[in-house]
Amino acid sequence: MNIFNVLPIMLIATGVLGIIFIVLGFTGGPRDCFDLGLLLIVGTIVVTIIYYQNGFFDTNFQKQYYQAINTEVTECQYCHRSFEGMDYIKDICPFCGKKID
Repeated sequence: MNIFNVLPIMLIATGVLGIIFIVLGFTGGPRDCFDLGLLLIVGTIVVTIIYYQNGFFDTNFQKQYYQAINTEVTECQYCHRSFEGMDYIKDICPFCGKKID
């Protein structure tokens, strides 16, 4: 799991928890419940706006992020030898010894 899956779930859970605290504050619970509920709701709205403004809800951004994270080098750009079948490749080509970008 990554942040694209976890953060929206956490925002929804925090918003629901804020609503529960507000309802408890109105039904005779401690005054702190109402204040905490308002704080959770406002915080959830602010974080959601920031999350949306940075483009994290954009699926194209997510695809680019996944491609950048999951990109594996399959051949050396200098000697063009394939790395297929090798378990772990450092940032140096095992064939020519040059640094892989």
